[in-house]
Amino acid sequence: MWCPLGFANFLEIKKAIRMILRSEEAYEKIHEIVYWRFDDSLPYWKQLEAANKSLTIECFREFFFTCPSLSVFSDAGVSLRISPKVSEIIVFPQAKMDFAFIDPETGIISKEHLKKIEAAAMPTVLDMRSRIDEIDSDNEAYQDYCEITKIEDALETWENISNFEGWAVGCSMSDIEMLPTDFMCFDLTGPPRGLMLQQPDSFAPKCPNLKQAIIEAFDKGEIRSKQALWKELFSDESREAFRAAWAEAAEERPEISKRGPKRLNLNN
Repeated sequence: MWCPLGFANFLEIKKAIRMILRSEEAYEKIHEIVYWRFDDSLPYWKQLEAANKSLTIECFREFFFTCPSLSVFSDAGVSLRISPKVSEIIVFPQAKMDFAFIDPETGIISKEHLKKIEAAAMPTVLDMRSRIDEIDSDNEAYQDYCEITKIEDALETWENISNFEGWAVGCSMSDIEMLPTDFMCFDLTGPPRGLMLQQPDSFAPKCPNLKQAIIEAFDKGEIRSKQALWKELFSDESREAFRAAWAEAAEERPEISKRGPKRLNLNN
């Protein structure tokens, strides 16, 4: 695989995203996903594994669809910006994922790889289509069906991408210098509406006005990230209480939840 000086190749992009997925913020998000989707019919480790796969897919998708410098490079040294559709991800049931057009081992746009994904996906597509009434009645199964049938869209899209077969995929090195706070899919969303009424003890804050305390911490420049603020200033609060108060604070002060690092008070 090849990229000009100053550009990261596909394997470097994957490595950077994998590092993000090992962060404390990713750990928090994975456990949040399990908390809100808890299924006592599955072992906890399986739920963690499923949440990790779900977050991994969202992270890859968000990066490629927001990366401003996503490009392809020929072995002759030509480079061209390209649509994020080149990074189309096919998700199989149980959250197994693969890139439709990019060989994940080489980072090269490959029709052979697309054919492998088609061969792997189509039996499942046809089986699910034969049970479409059953699939329609199950929300999770329907989502699985929508994801895996993207292989059919990818086969049609190939005509627009085929001119770049054999080209490498990459982006500017500066675009892989990422923080977890750069990803919207890492946002800690807090409890679903109405859940606080169902579980008052889980969400009752110890601080008399936790929302206002978060806003004051923001005004003082004491917020590096949501997780850091919780651990450094409000560690005696439950995750649930803190997330609920953060969501309320962000409604009053939207800038609190903006992506990227928070302002710091350098005079402290």
